[in-house]
Amino acid sequence: MALVVGRKAGEAIILESTQDETQVRIEVIKDDGMLRLKISCK
Repeated sequence: MALVVGRKAGEAIILESTQDETQVRIEVIKDDGMLRLKISCK
């Protein structure tokens, strides 16, 4: 299974677990022909 989502620079996708309240944030920080992502976990 795959999910393809388009985002612009400054936009993010947040994935949350309801079991242990873990949150993963995937943010597009730069798109100048080479996509740069910032992935953080709480």
